[in-house]
Amino acid sequence: MRRRIAERLDAAGFSATTLIHPQATLGSEVTVGAGSVICAGARLTTNIQIGRHVHVNPNATVGHDTTLANFVSLNPSSSISGDCVIEDGVLVGVGAVVLNQLTVGRDAVVGAAACVVRQVAGGSVVKGVPAR
Repeated sequence: MRRRIAERLDAAGFSATTLIHPQATLGSEVTVGAGSVICAGARLTTNIQIGRHVHVNPNATVGHDTTLANFVSLNPSSSISGDCVIEDGVLVGVGAVVLNQLTVGRDAVVGAAACVVRQVAGGSVVKGVPAR
């Protein structure tokens, strides 16, 4: 839904505002795309690319050299380790973890408290420890 609304607003010539809470921590070399929301307590380390309309909820952590593509949602207390790629439209559930150097494919869902230990195919839903 967020993607469809953004497309309609873009087509009408509107510019999306980016919101970063003052209690979020952003390290060096962090780029945040238009329409993204970074909540209080979020921790973004270094060399991170954040796409358009991304939501990083309270106490979520994003490790070094990571890309969060467009329309990604990181729910509260989720953790993305370093050198990861989180593709367009991914939802990472509350307290979920994605380990180093992994890719979560477009429009995938990582369930709450899951631990991703291998690549996640686009469009899939994974849950549990390890996430399957």
